[in-house]
Amino acid sequence: MDNIAFELQRRHSPSFVFAISEDPTLDQKELPLVEALKQIVGRGMGTVLSCIPGRLAFVETEDERFILERHDPIDKCEYVRFVIGRKDADSDVERGIVQAAAQTLECQNITGADADELKELRAWFNENLEKPTSFGRDRLRLGICWFKTDASDHINRIWEMVSILERNGIYVKKIRTDKPGYVIYEDEWQLVAEPFRKGTMPRS
Repeated sequence: MDNIAFELQRRHSPSFVFAISEDPTLDQKELPLVEALKQIVGRGMGTVLSCIPGRLAFVETEDERFILERHDPIDKCEYVRFVIGRKDADSDVERGIVQAAAQTLECQNITGADADELKELRAWFNENLEKPTSFGRDRLRLGICWFKTDASDHINRIWEMVSILERNGIYVKKIRTDKPGYVIYEDEWQLVAEPFRKGTMPRS
């Protein structure tokens, strides 16, 4: 519970939040952030804590909990994603390069020295990139992974992956956005965001 409070405060949550809850004793009440978290975390009762209206909220459901954050458009932070042409069946957006590389190796579509190099790159990412703790609220609302533009080491290695895939006939496209959606997970180098609408269109 303390780590949730810390994350919300790090994202500039005020000390008092507004609760929308299945619990009638909490619903439509303004409560201190820490006290509200004590009352809802782990209870499995659907509750939304509106921290900054339209920008930051904490959600507790029967099965999971997550933070939703919408970045201020004036921030103009850009994020990048590398995709192949095929759509992912779950998220309905173009499949990311890391997932594509894993499936290509599993199906043995790339072999020899290229496969060895691809395996080394995937091992590097396993050691140097955190695995997101959440990818979405449910299977109908899955988030999409984006790299922050200052993740230069990671992006350089992604370009190495691109070279391997493209010389084996798999075309990769780089897309950018400054509006990734509602942020579900974030760390130093990446974020997972649920698009504001179905699918994510690349910026020109």
